[in-house]
Amino acid sequence: MRLGDIAKVSAGNVAPKKSAFCDSGKPFVRAGSLSGLLAGGSVQSLERIDDKTAERLGFRLFPAGTVVFAKSGMSCLKGYVYTLPEECYVVSHLACVTPSADLSKYLEHYFNYNRPNRLIENPSFPSIKLSQIEDIEIRLPEKSIRDKQVGRLEAVINLVDICKDAESRFDDLVKSRFVEMFGTLEHPRYAIVELQDICAYIVDCPHETPKYDGMLEYPAIRTSELVGTTIDWSSMKYVSEEEYQRRTRRLIPQPGDIVYAREGTYGSAAILPDGYRFCLGQRTMLFRADASVCLPQYLLFAITSPDVKGQADLLNVGSTVPHVNVKDAKRFRIPLPSLALQREFADFAARVDKLRFVATGIVLINPMT
Repeated sequence: MRLGDIAKVSAGNVAPKKSAFCDSGKPFVRAGSLSGLLAGGSVQSLERIDDKTAERLGFRLFPAGTVVFAKSGMSCLKGYVYTLPEECYVVSHLACVTPSADLSKYLEHYFNYNRPNRLIENPSFPSIKLSQIEDIEIRLPEKSIRDKQVGRLEAVINLVDICKDAESRFDDLVKSRFVEMFGTLEHPRYAIVELQDICAYIVDCPHETPKYDGMLEYPAIRTSELVGTTIDWSSMKYVSEEEYQRRTRRLIPQPGDIVYAREGTYGSAAILPDGYRFCLGQRTMLFRADASVCLPQYLLFAITSPDVKGQADLLNVGSTVPHVNVKDAKRFRIPLPSLALQREFADFAARVDKLRFVATGIVLINPMT
């Protein structure tokens, strides 16, 4: 059936001047609010409009359970989907899907799987017509089946959140151990050296955008694939052999090399595993440890430490786009303990990784039961 037959599809309100907002009233949800709300933020922290001002401006109040997502502007490329937990005013850049029955959670899960940004016809001028949303054909099972499906999906999401929390705690454990063993720049326990002194190579990615063609043999790691100190394979893109050869003329990445995000969310990094022929994607940098003085496992946590992040932040004061260039990276200062102590730390990090795998595996095993 058509979505328009089971839900009211409409747009929000034109954003008022700053003077219209006050300390009381109903929250006003903007397109830019969605990322924070989805990360656990509360609508109570948003700007507010009182009923008198809303009536004067002709604003429509949207009820709790309304599913919202961006329908115009660059925000709609992100595909964020959010369900209002209470009555809110909503900006005109957002589409508002208000179901006629208890369908909010079902529609939220539907749009999280069938992202609304798939309806965008021209990414250069992204927009989604309300009529397109109304005409979406949606399969609506019986209520008992629908409730069961929603319950299972909610259970899976809760388990994923538990795993993310566990991941964060394991990461904090390794970072704490690093500081405990090696100190900080302010309180060093070992000699402080520059990164160029312990790396055989520090190489920037080719500045032209790779030509992606889906060849699974040649992954091209971009900043979006670097999450903390791991590689996220879910959005990985691949290049042809010809493109791979072109992008590895300066240096062929090897297992044990470290790829570092040098722009935007700079500071994330990961060690390249064996079994793949990687090349550098967009806005990345490659570090190869000098095996005579430094282990890759130690170098990884050294360059992702708060000390190195702080050095990068100082270089980006006033920068429109935060970034790190090769010249700056070479001058990053880190402690250099003995190889024996580096191996001790690497063994500890490996044991934590095994615990991480066991803990998250136990949580996620057969989550649909």
